[in-house]
Amino acid sequence: MKKWLVTHLAIIFGILLSIGSFNYLMDPLWCFSHQHFLQSHQGSFNERQQKVNLIHFHSFDYNALLIGSSRMTVHNPATLPENIKAFNIAFDAMRLYEFNEYIEHTKKANKKDFEYIIIGLDFVTIIGKDPNQLPLDTYQKTTLSPGYRYKMLLGYDTLVRSLKNLRNHLMGGVKNKFKTYDENYVAHAFLRKPDEIQTIITNYTESMSMENIKYDRTNYLNAIRTLKRNNPNTRFIVFTTPMPAPVVNKLLSSPNNQRTFNLWVNDIYREFGPFWHFFSTNMITQNYPLYFVDEAHYTSEVANCINQKLFHESCQNALFKNFGLYITSPDTLNTVIQKPIP
Repeated sequence: MKKWLVTHLAIIFGILLSIGSFNYLMDPLWCFSHQHFLQSHQGSFNERQQKVNLIHFHSFDYNALLIGSSRMTVHNPATLPENIKAFNIAFDAMRLYEFNEYIEHTKKANKKDFEYIIIGLDFVTIIGKDPNQLPLDTYQKTTLSPGYRYKMLLGYDTLVRSLKNLRNHLMGGVKNKFKTYDENYVAHAFLRKPDEIQTIITNYTESMSMENIKYDRTNYLNAIRTLKRNNPNTRFIVFTTPMPAPVVNKLLSSPNNQRTFNLWVNDIYREFGPFWHFFSTNMITQNYPLYFVDEAHYTSEVANCINQKLFHESCQNALFKNFGLYITSPDTLNTVIQKPIP
């Protein structure tokens, strides 16, 4: 009986040790500091928790911050100018109304203010706060709970994510997601064939029903002013994120959305001053089968070119030469204002 008990305990211990070791090796929740090739295609199953863990459990020393929605996640900080060391805190479904608490959280970890905060603003997320999103302190409490990163090593959910990340590595990506993260925690868009993108955009524009986008203007402006008030020594670099031209045209075909858009871009200029405008019909958004991965998200090439444009550097691809407009005055702002449909 004693031999049977010892044998079974040894088997159980061996299984738990194997699960814990594998989860530690893959580290899908970004709780440890090792990096290796098996982490080349990590899923973003809970970006808020993953990035809070990344901030807490890793060294943190930056002079710039990238912040925005899932579109911003594929902006590689390494493509910014050499004097800028940036952390990308963007994640899925992030809206302007959340920016302040996450910026303040990262500032505490950084132990100093950021010289630059780079903000991507989405037209379709001006509608207000998402009532389904949990506040930052929910994720902080998880990260700071006693023994959290060691307890999760034996978790079933962690094992599932570790196995999926290993599968992603072996398969070279995952087709049902628009991006994966590499071992350096940089997100890369997963490219699709141009005809697939064409079909996705066609189906989306035929079914979309956003003819009356509500602008939660009071809270939106309050959120911007809070950012400026809490970061007086920081230079804000702001841009509007691009979408495929058919989606832009469909959105702005509504007179109500035209008025809302005009008010929105005027507010951005009034609050931040000069900014880069990419939410328009242009060479890149018109060639969306090559430069977008779905109806909302652009490729890593577009993201990294935007990074360079923000600092007035040219992009390698000649097609990007006239991509984006730098709004520097009321006159240039008037060139993007939507005129009423006759």
